[in-house]
Amino acid sequence: MTRPNSAPEQVIGSRDEAERVRREQADATLRRLSGQVTVLENFERRLNRQIHEAQEAGRDDYVRELLQRRISVRSQLEEMRRRQQHARDDVGRGR
Repeated sequence: MTRPNSAPEQVIGSRDEAERVRREQADATLRRLSGQVTVLENFERRLNRQIHEAQEAGRDDYVRELLQRRISVRSQLEEMRRRQQHARDDVGRGR
């Protein structure tokens, strides 16, 4: 059975070829996760700027909403960084 959005399984002829494919997959995963971390970091910076501006404008209701969004983004960012570190470990092991 294949997973959704995954490449079809390939028949690999040699152990070296299998290792190369695993390394390429680990590198691709790390690049994807790094991109997601960058997007979340940029979003968090934008939220911080918006929070500051809303505080200066005295918009306490909007500040609370933005703070809730930032909590969510930070949670996602923490998870992505954990996954990114796991992917780095995989790349380092030659997986």
